[in-house]
Amino acid sequence: QLPQIQWKDVRPACHEWSRKSLRTQNPSSASMHAPMVHIGHATLADLKKVLAENIRADKERQARDKKRMATLEKISEKTTVEIPDVLIGAEKEKMIAELQSSLANMNLPWDDYLKHVKKTEDDLKKEWGIEAEKRVRFSLIIREIARAEKIEPSDADVAPRVEKLLARYPETERQKIDKERLT
Repeated sequence: QLPQIQWKDVRPACHEWSRKSLRTQNPSSASMHAPMVHIGHATLADLKKVLAENIRADKERQARDKKRMATLEKISEKTTVEIPDVLIGAEKEKMIAELQSSLANMNLPWDDYLKHVKKTEDDLKKEWGIEAEKRVRFSLIIREIARAEKIEPSDADVAPRVEKLLARYPETERQKIDKERLT
């Protein structure tokens, strides 16, 4: 049996919320002779204001994430669950894919990364065993809370997330994916 928890502490962990993105505007006062570029903002003051807002939002997100993780840790300590090796293996594969995607986004070849860290893919998987188990455990806890509380995301919540995830893959791979099974 799971301990009593506050829905407000769990809901953000069940759904990924997007934070405010940097606003881009066409500055009306910009000219070819402007001494500084303000990343789409009319003035340096506007840029500073947006940056300050984004820094504040990022700190708030980090504080929420820290609270969510602490809540999940407490629940995890009081939860007994045997996690099959196949789930941990699948999570390790997911972690590898996430790292490969991050590296690809930075135009860094996977093999070069492995040479730089002087490890093989299997070495990484072995090192990530505890983290993979923790991620699976947290996922199972969140799933069980959602099931017990009858929480299901709406199609409006799921569709943009699916598109965001699919955008990580090359077009050739996206064509192979059955989108109906993802929603």
